[in-house]
Amino acid sequence: MISALALLWSLIFYDLHRLHKQSIVSSQVETQNLARAFAEEVTSSVDSIDMTLIDLRDRWQTAGLDFADAVQKRQTYLAEEVGFQVGIIDAAGSLQFSSSDVQAKGINLSDREHFRVHADTPGDKLFISKPILGRVSKRWSVQFTRPIIGPSGQFAGVIVLSVAPDYFSRFFDTIHLGAGGATTVLHRSGEILARSPKPELALGKAMRETFWVGPKADNGWYRAPSEIDGIERMYAWRALPKIGLAVTVGQSIDTILTPYYAQRRVYLLAGLGVSLLLVLVGHVLLRSLQQRARDATALAASEARWKFALEGAGDGVWDLDLPAQKVTLSLRWKALLGYRESEVGDNVNEWTGRIHPNDLPAFHKALEAHLSGESPGYTSEHRLRCKDGDWKWVLERGMVVSRDPGGKALRIVGTASDITDRKHNEAALQDSLRRLEEEQRRIQIIIDNSHDAFLSADGNGRITDWNRKAERTFGWPAKEALGKDISELIIPPEKRAAHDAGYRRFIATGSGALMDTVVELEALRRDGSRIPVELALTGYHNGQGYVTNAFIRDITGRKDAERRDRERLHSLNEARKALQQAQKLEALGRLTGGIAHDFNNVLQTLTMGIEVALMTSESPKVKTTLEASRRAVQRGVELTRQLLVFGRAQDAHLKVVSLAEQINSMIPLLHGALPSTIAFELQLQEDLWPVEIDPLQFELALLNLAMNARDAMPSGGAFRIEGRNEVIVDASSELAPGEYLRLTIADTGEGMTPEVLAKAVDPFFTTKEVGKGSGMGLAQVYGFVKQMNGVLNLRSEPGKGLEVSILLPRSSAKQVEREDVKLAHSRPAAFRNQSILFVEDDPLIRETVHPALEAHGFNVMSANDGEQALGLLESGHQFDLVFSDVVMPGKIDGIRLSEIVREQYPDLKVVLATGYSERRVTFPDVKVLGKPYQIGQVIAALDQTFYETENSRGSLP
Repeated sequence: MISALALLWSLIFYDLHRLHKQSIVSSQVETQNLARAFAEEVTSSVDSIDMTLIDLRDRWQTAGLDFADAVQKRQTYLAEEVGFQVGIIDAAGSLQFSSSDVQAKGINLSDREHFRVHADTPGDKLFISKPILGRVSKRWSVQFTRPIIGPSGQFAGVIVLSVAPDYFSRFFDTIHLGAGGATTVLHRSGEILARSPKPELALGKAMRETFWVGPKADNGWYRAPSEIDGIERMYAWRALPKIGLAVTVGQSIDTILTPYYAQRRVYLLAGLGVSLLLVLVGHVLLRSLQQRARDATALAASEARWKFALEGAGDGVWDLDLPAQKVTLSLRWKALLGYRESEVGDNVNEWTGRIHPNDLPAFHKALEAHLSGESPGYTSEHRLRCKDGDWKWVLERGMVVSRDPGGKALRIVGTASDITDRKHNEAALQDSLRRLEEEQRRIQIIIDNSHDAFLSADGNGRITDWNRKAERTFGWPAKEALGKDISELIIPPEKRAAHDAGYRRFIATGSGALMDTVVELEALRRDGSRIPVELALTGYHNGQGYVTNAFIRDITGRKDAERRDRERLHSLNEARKALQQAQKLEALGRLTGGIAHDFNNVLQTLTMGIEVALMTSESPKVKTTLEASRRAVQRGVELTRQLLVFGRAQDAHLKVVSLAEQINSMIPLLHGALPSTIAFELQLQEDLWPVEIDPLQFELALLNLAMNARDAMPSGGAFRIEGRNEVIVDASSELAPGEYLRLTIADTGEGMTPEVLAKAVDPFFTTKEVGKGSGMGLAQVYGFVKQMNGVLNLRSEPGKGLEVSILLPRSSAKQVEREDVKLAHSRPAAFRNQSILFVEDDPLIRETVHPALEAHGFNVMSANDGEQALGLLESGHQFDLVFSDVVMPGKIDGIRLSEIVREQYPDLKVVLATGYSERRVTFPDVKVLGKPYQIGQVIAALDQTFYETENSRGSLP
């Protein structure tokens, strides 16, 4: 008996030691699992915060975007997951934006650690600060920051996302660590970022013990009193090297050993009871051997019940009598569900009736399997309804302790353990894993739908991730790209050696020239073509080695747009230069026209003075001098006409002509202008379209070009004229679509430099020696072409001659106008007694022309402007003709005077004279003389006008 008691107590103490160790080990396993889930929760949260940080930074740098509205929408969207505030600090450390206080702008935050770390350290990396008391919000917060990079890569400031430390308390609220449990988030250096419960005890403090710092392991456990509240706990820790944090989950030793203490009490009570029972059994055995069998059976049943009671120490005990359908439930079993002992009976329904309906099928299946002998023991996890209506999860284990001779179960004894906390922890873990999976799925969806190609590569350079945009960008489907060497897939052959060397260096050191930067490169597609791309490359250590992530954007469209922009800018500059040249020539035209007008008046006076002198002088010597003077004046007249042609201020005498006939008629003249050393070539298309031009100006332009070619080829060469019809379909800056005649005049002379060519049509510009050129040749050609609504193009290079291209619009008239040969009338003197009103603002011209007209028999009255002329007409003077200058001061010029005379004095004829006018005379019955004119030209024009008038009246014989 003594041996039995010694064995019993040895087993009790051995089992108590085992249970103590099992409680500690179970706590280690449970806290390590929770620490893993907590680490995944914190990592997922930090990744979400970092993605929000990057997104808001991009929006801050997007021009025209309402950043405050973007922040408010982001806060509303993430309100249930994380509450945060946003701040923007510029490169000088001045706060530029605060979502918590708009009045805080301008506060200097340059001394803050989260500003200094980015200002002093280059690179785009996430920084997580210690908990700090905000100067603006006046609340504790953890700062998540990234630098703002300017357009040129310079440091432009910091974007700050402030999160309250209690954000990390959500995990603690979802798990059950029992009394004294705690979770902590802290920097690897020991500073505490968040703690639950009672975070106020830990903010601003640091842990002295940092078991997680070291290269050998990233997780573990330890047992120690808390440095914060002094409670001794079993801690599980896990390092998060990617974000520089660590987490701990601690369960108090008292909570861990609570089941052990309860089991120990039961064991001691049971041991005492068994000891007393053994003493009684021995006494009974001594008194009556006849009761040995019965007592042995009772002892066996009792030992079985106590065995399960010992195994389930601290848990509820049940004893089911199957034939009687009665169940004995222990006090602990009833207390487990919140009942007093007297509140639960012994009917089997008191037990099975409290099982959750959804769990009953599994319960019956497990129980029947053991009762029938199919399983060695009965085990079931199910919910039991508590007194307050709540549900508790229990683990029931039992074993049949008595069967009849036929093997039918008579009695089964078992325990019920409260596993509600375990179930909640498992549910929390599953929820965390589910959320992690959802976050991973969300990130994958974002990556798959990104506008950029995304790929990952392992330490060997093998592709491990390849999104849909990468498939479209490079032409490789994911199933073919995964596992391939990134260098062979998208790196051009000539750059693979440098790429492989850089990749090996990154794998060995974790750093590289392209890391955490954005660069432009050239990539290879599956079809062998190459595309420009923008590459953003990052790397991290996954616990086994360094791996890379790459975002690659096809910038072919952007490069094409940049090229088009450069081409448009070049075209714009060319158009601007052309416009400036046209404006310059227009201004020169107006200037030369004005000068020619004044010069014409001077030449007019000289012409009349010389003619009057010739008429009155009898001296041969004087007449000889006067003739020389008249020739000199005539040279001035020719020069003035060229100026007027350039200024497009000379009235054009337009006719529909055939250029072929016009040029053929000039061949003798052209041959005379060119020396025999210059070959003359003429190539004209048959049936050249007619054009409407001034034939005399055209001849002058062609002669000017021939003489320029002669001067450019002193040693001989070739002068070529080509003409052809041309249809222009596309509108240009100068010509509308339509039918044109192109005339090309080219020589093989010295040619021009670009600087000379730019000034070639400027009046008086010449590269010839003094006295050998007036500089008006090409200027006259330019003026003629513009006046004919055409386009002039010059093309020349030094040593390659000059090519002049003239485009003239085709005339709508089908017939070419021929010169009518009219017989001169033989009675001009019949009209010399007519009365003429002479209107001229230049007194010198009036003083010379007036007496000359009177000398030829006309009655002349002069007026110095249009207003005076109208006064004379209205005063009743009778005139037969008005001879007026066109350009005069005042409101009434010669053209306006003509209009008034035609309206109010229809029988009065008008002859006009002009050297320059921006207005054209369009009256068909008004003759126009060009200044300077000779007296003979005036007399002929007046006689012709009188003759036509009398002839139209039928008064001439």
